[in-house]
Amino acid sequence: MNDILNKKDNIKLIDIAFSKTAILGLLLFIRLIPFKDFNMTSGVSFVFPGDLEEYLLRRYKKLSKKVKSDSDSIKRFIFFFRLNKIDGIEVKYE
Repeated sequence: MNDILNKKDNIKLIDIAFSKTAILGLLLFIRLIPFKDFNMTSGVSFVFPGDLEEYLLRRYKKLSKKVKSDSDSIKRFIFFFRLNKIDGIEVKYE
């Protein structure tokens, strides 16, 4: 998995549900919980069509400045939460 916001490649992720249902080419916003040798998700994800990568990055750089918080993590979550309502793909948790 690659992190396009922080430009990091080959992130090791362990998530049984994602491994069974993920579709190659989609963009995911997830919050990682890091461990020594791998990462897990926090359980919440926002999914976007893969062809929106440049659009999402442009909008994030512009609109995240409007989120009133000193925390970059909170800014990212609020931004992608809002954008998910407009451009996201519905995720069903079972």
